[in-house]
Amino acid sequence: MFNNATLLGNLTRDIELRYLQDGTPKATSAIAVNKRYRDRNGQQQEKVMFINLNFWGKTAEIANQYLRKGSRLLIDGEIELQQWQDQNGQWHSRHEIQVEKMQMLDSNQNAQPSTNQNVQMSAPQQEPQSQQVEPVSQSSQETMPSNAAEQNANTTSDDDKSLFETEQ
Repeated sequence: MFNNATLLGNLTRDIELRYLQDGTPKATSAIAVNKRYRDRNGQQQEKVMFINLNFWGKTAEIANQYLRKGSRLLIDGEIELQQWQDQNGQWHSRHEIQVEKMQMLDSNQNAQPSTNQNVQMSAPQQEPQSQQVEPVSQSSQETMPSNAAEQNANTTSDDDKSLFETEQ
């Protein structure tokens, strides 16, 4: 089966980077995607959809270095359904994108790297630069997706290097 999403939008919050116990970089954020259309009366309407993003490996580190809230971004990735049960026993779910490729569209991305310091370390032997705590009610899945090794390989391929406009 084919499971791929391509989204164009703006980040709704700064990147939050952390390292899993095995040292794998994982970054999270969200993207706002706008849809403009005309209703039955011919009036211009707009809907905004907010989608959580997960970046892995070198892509996560590059996202943390160069992206910030409001950054315009084109991403390709796999859609995943996250489900969890809250403290009251109620089930929740949401869709997230496991980012496989990204293209930074802001014209000033090359000029000034972000001073984003939202880094959390999961491995106890490493000291964090800044502590960010995720809400407990979110999904507790903190393992790499099944195709993460392939994602990391894609991140450093010749095709993707041009997307980052940075030296790897």
